[in-house]
Amino acid sequence: MKKRKMYQKIQAFKRQGYCRNEIASRLGIDPQTAAKYYLMDEREFR
Repeated sequence: MKKRKMYQKIQAFKRQGYCRNEIASRLGIDPQTAAKYYLMDEREFR
């Protein structure tokens, strides 16, 4: 999955109230990766 798409999906789950581990599980990604994108804001992503 491309980085931008990953970031957008994680942020969408975050807005829906999912925690980082739930997001990682749903997307089949490493929890550390989910945490990285979860904590980023749009400005940091660029």
